Amino acid sequence: MSSTRQEKRMKENYLDFGGLKDDKKLDWFIFYFIIPLFLIIVYIMVHFHPELERILILQTSNPTWISIYLSNFVHTDFWHHLGGNLLSYFILIYLILFFRTDRKKFYINMALFFTVLPVLCSLSTIYYISASPPSFGFSGIVSGLAGYLLYSVYWYVREKWGIPLNIHFIFSILAFNLLIITFTYKWFWTSVFLFLIFLIALYMAKKGLTMTISKIIDKWNEIKQKNVKVKICKLMIFLFTVSFLFGSAMGLFPVNAKRINILAHYVGYCFGALVPLIFVDGGMLVLKKLLDSDKR
Repeated sequence: MSSTRQEKRMKENYLDFGGLKDDKKLDWFIFYFIIPLFLIIVYIMVHFHPELERILILQTSNPTWISIYLSNFVHTDFWHHLGGNLLSYFILIYLILFFRTDRKKFYINMALFFTVLPVLCSLSTIYYISASPPSFGFSGIVSGLAGYLLYSVYWYVREKWGIPLNIHFIFSILAFNLLIITFTYKWFWTSVFLFLIFLIALYMAKKGLTMTISKIIDKWNEIKQKNVKVKICKLMIFLFTVSFLFGSAMGLFPVNAKRINILAHYVGYCFGALVPLIFVDGGMLVLKKLLDSDKR
């Protein structure tokens, strides 16, 4: 291989921060066209046939299995409700695909997000807030994607950078966001307890976090020397994502916001961060061990 080709290859692989490649065209089609189109079709159907609201929107005092599932895809306002959810959804999907390391696991998790999570959000609302107004909207799933972005960054750092970042990193961010919620609602002692949990989790993740910060600094210094603008943009995306993870509670759980199901948001957020880690990764690990034992 000539030196020119070697230099070109090194430049391409110089700073691996993911990115949307040709092999993700199917993902773009599904998540940027099919799902938004489905949400828009449901909106149009409800808008022109108001009687469908009685069937599709979840009435917590009189739930049906149809409304328990499909209410998570219903919107009655286009610009504020559906538009806001779609904007958040587009940004989160872009970042998730940017950090994705395993396509098979990604689709397993997305299947859970669009089948199990809607039911879980609705059931939690029925059980804990049975006297609440009608519940509907895509925001529970969007919150789940925000949690899944946390999981995606965690695995990206481990798989692509080879840094032993442990699960305490995930728990530290979950605790930090819940801390913000309890602090804004003035639940003082709960805030104190969560602050201690946050510090403990952060301390237990310090080795991986320290190595991650050192890696970012090294990459920044290398980028400045080579002045690779594309790589600078990708590093900025990484830093923006990490800062978003620590401040996502402000967008997902606004204080005194009317007609926002905070409980469904947090159920989705925790589901997105923990279910892929515990059930998908854990289940695949158990399956692998079982298959290995059969071979023996």
